[in-house]
Amino acid sequence: MNKNLKKVISSVAALTMVASSVAAFAVDFPDVESTASYAQAVQELSALDVISGYDDGTFGPDKLVTRAEITKMIVDALAERSSAEASTESTKFADVSADHWAKGYINQGVADGFIAGMSDTEFDPDANVTYVQAQKMLVSAIGYETFAQGQGGWPTGYKTYAASLDITKGISGIKDSTELTRAQVAQMIDNAMDAPLCVIAGWKPEWNGTQTPNLEVRDGKEGRAYETLFTEKHDAYKVYGRVTETSKTGSVDNDKVTFQVEKADNFDDEEVKADSPVSEDMYIGDSKADNYLRTYSQALIQKNDDDEFTILSIAAAAANKSVTVASEDFDENKSTGEALYFFPAGTTKGSTKYQLDTTNGVTIYVNGVKQDSMAIYDANDLESDKTLYGYLKNHETASVTLQKETEVGSTSTSAKYNTVMISSYATAIVDEVIDKTNETSVNFDTYSTGIQAKMTVNKDDDNYTYSFKLDGKDIEAKDLQQNDVLNIAYDTTGSFRDSNFYDVIVTRNVVDGVKCTSRNDTKGEYTIGGTKYKAAEGMDIDVETSTEYSLYLDHFGRIAKADENSVSKNYGVLKNIYKKAAGDYMAQIITKNGTEEEYKVDSDKVNEYATYLKYATFYSDKEKKNRIDTTTKDWQSKVVAFDAPEYSTSQPKSVAYPTQVVEYSVSSSSNKITIKSVYNDPTSAVDTEYKESGNKIGSVKMADSTVILDLSEVDTKDSYSVVSSLNDGSPYTAYGYDKSKSDNTYRFVIITKGTSSVFNSETQLAIFNGSEVVDDDGDKTAYNLVVNGEEKQFILDDDVVITGNAGKTVAEDAFDEGDVLVYATNSEGYISRIYSVFAAQNVLNGSSFEDFRTNAFKKQSSVLADTKFADLLSDDDNDVNVVFGPVVDKSGSNITIGTVTTNAEGKYVVNYDEGLEVNYSNAKIYTYDFAAGSKKSRVLLDEGIASTPDVKAAKTTVGGQDILNLEHEDVIDDVVFAVVRTTDKDEAQEIYLIVNND
Repeated sequence: MNKNLKKVISSVAALTMVASSVAAFAVDFPDVESTASYAQAVQELSALDVISGYDDGTFGPDKLVTRAEITKMIVDALAERSSAEASTESTKFADVSADHWAKGYINQGVADGFIAGMSDTEFDPDANVTYVQAQKMLVSAIGYETFAQGQGGWPTGYKTYAASLDITKGISGIKDSTELTRAQVAQMIDNAMDAPLCVIAGWKPEWNGTQTPNLEVRDGKEGRAYETLFTEKHDAYKVYGRVTETSKTGSVDNDKVTFQVEKADNFDDEEVKADSPVSEDMYIGDSKADNYLRTYSQALIQKNDDDEFTILSIAAAAANKSVTVASEDFDENKSTGEALYFFPAGTTKGSTKYQLDTTNGVTIYVNGVKQDSMAIYDANDLESDKTLYGYLKNHETASVTLQKETEVGSTSTSAKYNTVMISSYATAIVDEVIDKTNETSVNFDTYSTGIQAKMTVNKDDDNYTYSFKLDGKDIEAKDLQQNDVLNIAYDTTGSFRDSNFYDVIVTRNVVDGVKCTSRNDTKGEYTIGGTKYKAAEGMDIDVETSTEYSLYLDHFGRIAKADENSVSKNYGVLKNIYKKAAGDYMAQIITKNGTEEEYKVDSDKVNEYATYLKYATFYSDKEKKNRIDTTTKDWQSKVVAFDAPEYSTSQPKSVAYPTQVVEYSVSSSSNKITIKSVYNDPTSAVDTEYKESGNKIGSVKMADSTVILDLSEVDTKDSYSVVSSLNDGSPYTAYGYDKSKSDNTYRFVIITKGTSSVFNSETQLAIFNGSEVVDDDGDKTAYNLVVNGEEKQFILDDDVVITGNAGKTVAEDAFDEGDVLVYATNSEGYISRIYSVFAAQNVLNGSSFEDFRTNAFKKQSSVLADTKFADLLSDDDNDVNVVFGPVVDKSGSNITIGTVTTNAEGKYVVNYDEGLEVNYSNAKIYTYDFAAGSKKSRVLLDEGIASTPDVKAAKTTVGGQDILNLEHEDVIDDVVFAVVRTTDKDEAQEIYLIVNND
């Protein structure tokens, strides 16, 4: 047998092996644009794992391909990877070492006959493959070696067949010697895999007793089968058709679509023609086929061993008659019920007409859901979303695809559009994310019209789908962060909360410190930082000129939220104006930073600025003989002189200062103040609870950037400071200044009452261990408290507030050793606020272990005060709670705080599986031991963890759950109780054990 015949048999025989590849699913490469000519080839080959990207996730379309690399790709296209990787023999080429990564692939390629060396001893694996070399390799790989030799052999014959088989389709403008890029190689391999195979159909005996192969082109003609590398090596079929149903339009499962095959040379070993389409429910995989509803497309579909189909890749076919436009370019003046008009992108002139097929009917989809009740146009209703006209008018960021969908089997194309596909998004700003086992709740700060303040993601509902994309990558709902901007596609036929899908684009694009220089109310445009912006879909944004903002932009580059940058404004309290001995007038300002500064005042501004002082005395003459009645009209214009304000019980600073707030600037060269605005009539909320959910005290709503100044001690100590946090549910007296028009929040807030009661997740449990008088005059009380693992002494503020059960006030001397409390201090370090953790005081020292135990068994829930410690102590950093119960089931670094119930015999028991399991590895542990000799020494430190005895005789199993009898004789005297403060639900921070180590 001659050498060439051996090559023919090798290359053709390789095509008769059974398909063995497994799809890896397509990869979205960031450097492969969806519109690139080679994009579909890359998608198909990556789905079949014929070609892959680099470790950094890129494809590298412009990188050159070596001879070794293309050999591997073709071997993978032939589904012979396992054979290649199993090869242990060295190659015949001197320049391919025994440990060369491609050794096995080169051996396989030589055995298959589609590649040879540059000589008998040289392969040149690292040389870049040329255009003509690739043509030869691929023509040979799919069995056409003999035919190419018959057409002149190297290189003419191979070039001829590469062209006739469309292997070079999509490759143009290059020479035979051109070194190929990865994009070009991917296109050529994809083309070759879709070409009809040439196979050995039999053997013909020759006169000399030998046999020659009978070659057959499997092109589906004259009764021949249609076979390609796709069909024979990968059980994959390249077809034309369209997605007719998705989970949003029909009863198909969430991970599938119904695909109608309308044209295929081979689909599941049968030819499909337009007059006899085949419909199958198919898995979507990573193809995003559900985004191609009703779009005539080319798809690569793979069949598995269970006769199930998966769409590996899909792209709109060239024959598809569709156009995509933006609703922001909608020409509402020309559009009617017969035709829609859209301007060219970014213009407002020369709109294009798109005629609608109103005779046969137009089908409208919004976010993939068919809109059966949506009309095209209603002259009596041009504003609502009930018509296509109104919807396009109201939703500027929607994408609109118009399709001319002909009937299956038709060869003509309608001149009119009969399908309208709209992708539309609501907008929301994330406030809080609450993740649970079965669902994740996303609460919104602000959100567009038409949706609700909360989105719930059901994790285990098979009838429900959701996706969250950040920078094109999938994330989980639990990974959302406060102030994330969401663009949400959902089922608009019902309410937002009832939608069975949410497709969410997440954006974290914040533009900080930019100033609005102009606004165009007609167009709804703002020029901020030199860039023009519009408000996000459905969001009420009102940006003021000459104001600095932090902009939160949505996916479309529109403003979803504009936080006014109050940091850039100087707010303060005008405390006084006085004349220095040297003659300069000075303004005393309590700044927004909680400091006091003095600035010079122009002499011609002194009297004007003095009128801002509530309790100053004003005169119409320099001699100060004629006092002005400040209740008369225009009294300010008569001021010639004034006396500084005097404060008293009837004229307190806490009343005056909130009416003397100013916005000002200071000259850096002269240190002179210019008062730009005066706020003498602020919005107020008196003794009103702070609501963390809305970040407001009554009508005083705050933003994250709002500056809060504490003036609660100006009357007694003349001190002031900045407030960093407020306590949810605590009462405050607050005043709001400079209200934002965009979100109705106040940029500056003064609090005159309540700031001492600030608690947060850092607030620790404290154990009372005695008190004493520490002031020489006998009027200061100090508590000795065990906190943070050691005993410390804290002085009580004169106005300390101590709260017990049911909100009742507790006396300073009510506590006894062993009682538990939480406290907050003021700016001087004095305790200003205390909450008793136990419902009663002296609950331990004033009792026996037996009495305490009995009460804890009978009324476990009443041992702790009814204060909502979860609300009191939780903040943005941590969810906090305080719990009480028997300690059981110690395991490793975990204990369970059990819930006491009674069994059928009326015995007190605890179910190991129904308590709160907490990790104590980082907890501070304190112990109160009833058995200690003196009541003054029962609080112990560093005693380690303890738990109720796990006595086998006291345990029973009910329904697979362990139940411990607390009244069992080997248990009852050694029951261990604990008060535990937890963060993140199950992390113990402090554990206060209550034991009887007798």
